[in-house]
Amino acid sequence: AEEAQQPTSYQEEDQECITSLQEWLLQDGACCAGACGNLEDGVLHSFVAEQDLDGRSLLYKENHLEELVQDDGSTEQCEIDERANILTLLKGEKPETKLWIGGEKYTITRIDKDTMNNVDVHIVMANRPKRGVCIASSKWQYIIGMYDEGRNPKQTPANAHHAVCQLLEYWVNNGY
Repeated sequence: AEEAQQPTSYQEEDQECITSLQEWLLQDGACCAGACGNLEDGVLHSFVAEQDLDGRSLLYKENHLEELVQDDGSTEQCEIDERANILTLLKGEKPETKLWIGGEKYTITRIDKDTMNNVDVHIVMANRPKRGVCIASSKWQYIIGMYDEGRNPKQTPANAHHAVCQLLEYWVNNGY
């Protein structure tokens, strides 16, 4: 049986995203990994990372079960759908099962809505010890930029936020 080929337009889009992620997030050292996905279904289709890292495993894990502490102090096993949680965040809402990226739980520290060039954009900051992410959405796509303060002193929340927002502005101005 022949394997299904991605349409050429997706392959080109993926390469364009990879090039943009490398240029805007990794080149100046603001982030250790990045990814882009589409807003329609949340699928991440392009990943980049510093040479010794795997961007895909850092930024995405298939649906998984986790023990979550409930309001009454008990624990309950819940299914974590990282894509659905990110899409919920990018609508300005907090997901019930919190934010998980790459199988790790992050604390949401900021959810902002703004307008760039007449396009509504959402920007989310989240962290865990020494590491964090900035997630931002344009009209059709979203970006995740991950920083790791233990790897590089340039990788800070502010620098990651700046790099992701610069890429977001470029995307918005170019119709993405």
